[in-house]
Amino acid sequence: MAEVILHSQTENDMQLPHLKLNHVSSLVMLRAASLVGFIQWAASGMERWVEVRRDQRILLSMNDQQLKDIGISRGEAERAIRSGR
Repeated sequence: MAEVILHSQTENDMQLPHLKLNHVSSLVMLRAASLVGFIQWAASGMERWVEVRRDQRILLSMNDQQLKDIGISRGEAERAIRSGR
């Protein structure tokens, strides 16, 4: 019959799984925070893109006299939108 030797756990052995779990959960939380940050960054970029497209449609729908009244030419409309002039 094979003899089974049971390893007695020391105090350090019992803490090791807990440390590993904390490390893994910290990594998961860090990844989740990174993902949330990325989603917020992407959403703000999309929001800016939507604003630029809306402003572009408004300006390009104006006639040359209306654009002149606000101080830009048709050719300057794109730059004015992007730079916030």
